[in-house]
Amino acid sequence: GADVRRITLFIFGGMAHLSAEPRSPGVEWRIAAAGPLTSIGLGVGFLLLSRALAALGVDALAVAVCGYLGAVNLALAVFNLLPGYPLDGGRLLRAWFWQRSGDLRAATRRAAGWGGWRA
Repeated sequence: GADVRRITLFIFGGMAHLSAEPRSPGVEWRIAAAGPLTSIGLGVGFLLLSRALAALGVDALAVAVCGYLGAVNLALAVFNLLPGYPLDGGRLLRAWFWQRSGDLRAATRRAAGWGGWRA
C-alpha cells in the first residue's frame, strides 16, 4: 500500500493524495485499479438490483434509481479508464511503462504524453 493523506471527491470520482509516490509498479497498479473496479462492482450491483426489484414488482421509481446508479457507475469506470494521466487509466499506463522501463520519471512523462493526445 501507500499512505493516503486525504481523498478529494469530485463529480466524476475521487483522487487519493498520497504522502509519496508508490514504491513499485505493482503498488501503483493496485491503487489505480481500485477506483474503476469499485465503480464496475457498484454498477453491476445496482443494475442487478434494479432487475431484481422490477421482477418483484417494486415501485418503478426505485427500479429507475437503481438502474440510473448502475449506468452512472459503469460510465464513471469507463471515463476513469481513459489513458489520460492522472486518471486511473493513465496511472495504469504509467505502471505498465514503469514496469517495462524501471524508471518512474520516464514512465510518468510517457504516460502523460501518450494520454495527452489520445484521451
